[in-house]
Amino acid sequence: MAEDASREDGGGLKMKSETERDGKPTVHKVPLITEKDAKEYEAVKAGLIGELKKLGSYEPEVDDLQIDAIARATIYMKNLEKLLDSEKANPETYSRVTDAQAKLRKIIEGAFHELAVTRRERIANQAGKAGEEELAKLILEALKNKPK
Repeated sequence: MAEDASREDGGGLKMKSETERDGKPTVHKVPLITEKDAKEYEAVKAGLIGELKKLGSYEPEVDDLQIDAIARATIYMKNLEKLLDSEKANPETYSRVTDAQAKLRKIIEGAFHELAVTRRERIANQAGKAGEEELAKLILEALKNKPK
């Protein structure tokens, strides 16, 4: 199976068809984020990162996975809404799209929850360390000022 997962300038993933026997394509993969959605993807991502930085303790290694999930799911939701509003939509399409939208909402909620949990843990750890340092300073001061 051959596939090319290199990044394009637009931030999307470029995928080739996977091939199996006789060189016939068995699965055709479409870009996860198209070039036309790349600007919105970057804007959503930048907005979330900006808000997290304002709140403090933004750590890209931990947060970016969740931010990426939120940005992608947001774009997918918008695209699904466009599909529902199109001439191609029918009752079967509506059912499938609303199911997909419900799953995407769960992904977004889960990612926001994960961001909140990790942020709360980091802030608690920072506060705990600050408290420990303050206590250590007080003990050192008390030992220095202890009558001999």
